[in-house]
Amino acid sequence: MSYTEVYRIGIDKTIETIEEYKNSHGFGPFVWSAISQKYFNDEFGWMSNEKEIWPLWKDSRLPIHWRSALLVTYDNAIIEYMYFQEISKYLKLFVSDVGKRDRVCHLLSIAKLIEESTPCFGFCFYGTSLSDDPWYEYDSEKEEYIQYDFSKGTKHFFVGESLKLQKELVK
Repeated sequence: MSYTEVYRIGIDKTIETIEEYKNSHGFGPFVWSAISQKYFNDEFGWMSNEKEIWPLWKDSRLPIHWRSALLVTYDNAIIEYMYFQEISKYLKLFVSDVGKRDRVCHLLSIAKLIEESTPCFGFCFYGTSLSDDPWYEYDSEKEEYIQYDFSKGTKHFFVGESLKLQKELVK
């Protein structure tokens, strides 16, 4: 069965697994199907309409907590420590809005992990074990996977800063 892994990024920017949730449908697909149902009247529309779903994090028709829940599911997303309480609140509000819908849902547990974390660089996710882990890259010289280098890498982005920008644009 697939799983979702939650990583804590230390101050030194090394990652450690702090939780692994069985059944990755409790993370990304839980969020995507709720958004797809509400805005496209098709619970599984996210599988065929991803071009319409993914940009919705910028769409002011969605409340900020819905956009936040969507954004954290993206590969390469990092929740910065300074935004932990805000993002945790948004994840809880999202689940409150949509309910658990008789489905596996990891968002409340993730929100709790975020709230209870000690200071660090941030949190990131390996959304589903059915794809490559975005936080490890293959080093052909060493012939092994190595941790993504946050200081040199350019594929990551910050959830809190992205949402802050969106809130400022909506004003």
